[in-house]
Amino acid sequence: MGLLNKKEAGWGQQFSAALKQQRPGSFLLWLQKISTAVLINLVLLPCWFLSATASLVAQDVQFFRIGTDNTGTTFFPLGGVIAAAISNPPGSRSCDQGGSCGVPGLIAVAQTTKGSIANVEAVSSLQIESGLAQSDVALWAFQGTHLFSGQTALSNLRVIASLYQESMHIIVPADSNITNISQLKGKRLSLGEKDSGSYATALAVLDAYNLEENDVTVSHNSLRQALEELRDGKIDAIFVVGGAPLPAIVDYTQTNSIRLLPIDGQGASVLRQKYPFLGIEVIQEGSYRGVGNTVTIGISTLWVTNADVPDDLVYKITRALWNTLAKKLVDTNNPVVPKLRFETALNGIPIPIHPGAMKFYSELEKAKP
Repeated sequence: MGLLNKKEAGWGQQFSAALKQQRPGSFLLWLQKISTAVLINLVLLPCWFLSATASLVAQDVQFFRIGTDNTGTTFFPLGGVIAAAISNPPGSRSCDQGGSCGVPGLIAVAQTTKGSIANVEAVSSLQIESGLAQSDVALWAFQGTHLFSGQTALSNLRVIASLYQESMHIIVPADSNITNISQLKGKRLSLGEKDSGSYATALAVLDAYNLEENDVTVSHNSLRQALEELRDGKIDAIFVVGGAPLPAIVDYTQTNSIRLLPIDGQGASVLRQKYPFLGIEVIQEGSYRGVGNTVTIGISTLWVTNADVPDDLVYKITRALWNTLAKKLVDTNNPVVPKLRFETALNGIPIPIHPGAMKFYSELEKAKP
């Protein structure tokens, strides 16, 4: 069995046992024990379970979890895309026949979490096999710095791929008299949930503009909750990292007007000097109703795993991801998909790449004419 089943007698083994019984009732009973978030993201299970046979059950099934974030973020649909791309349950049609191009026998599950910080901690301790994380959070965890100061460095984190670049959004009401970050001193700010990447990056941004956490009043709500508080005048600004356009903000701006504060000037220079892997990003006009082009910072979204995950498995997963995306065998209507480009798979990575993934990238580099 796969890494998950070797490490713990968990839900993966319960699933296999239900399959071997080949009784739909026992399978459904097992399903009831899984969280709703996991059920949403189980890839292709209904179709192939109904056609399962004794020979299919005899095949090795391997499970691979991907930590994402809550449902209002970009990480959540992105995890579903990755899970679909790398999964290839027993009995699936082959890639050449228009079926799955994933890893044979692999079932990937996108799992809701609290975000980047929770993901790197869970990956490092092998509570999950992989997760999505902002590049700055991954670096701080790897080094044991910033929010991870005083903790053991998570030096076993490794990167499978850099997926795309997210943007820091600093949201204020359209009629607010706040026009720059320095004016946030003494204000009420939502900096994201405690274990989120948004919170970690928000503190770094404030620091670059000579503001400390005790200079402001901080709340730690989800984005949708924070937007409600912004509408009701309970907070003055929201910090959130995500790929524009963020669905929750798009929905909010249908009935409410906002502005985005730029990250520019001396503060932006200080930030990029300290963290050179942060890019310059522009949230494009039209991303949100009534909001023009806004200069901000770009943070790479990394797919991370543990150094102990076998090289061969990571090699196959990396190859399956880019092969499936190249063949467009995923939901092309998903707004995340166009952002996943092989050309930038090694951009903005501040921590080591997993040897299995590097083997795949090296092979492609050698194959170039």
